[in-house]
Amino acid sequence: AGLPDTPEMRKLMEPPEPSALLKLKGALYMAWPPHQRKLKNMLEKCLEQGLPMDLIK
Repeated sequence: AGLPDTPEMRKLMEPPEPSALLKLKGALYMAWPPHQRKLKNMLEKCLEQGLPMDLIK
C-alpha cells in the first residue's frame, strides 16, 4: 500500500526550486536594514540558548 515508487511520483514529491522573483524578493528583504537587525537579534538569541555555530554559517 502507499504511493508507487516511480520517477514521476518522485518528481511530484520534490520541493520546487524557488523562482528568480522569489530569490529577488528574499535578497531585497534581507538588504533592508531593519530586517538585517531583526535577523541579527534572532541569531544572537539562538547563540545565547546554545545553538551550535556550524548551523548558522
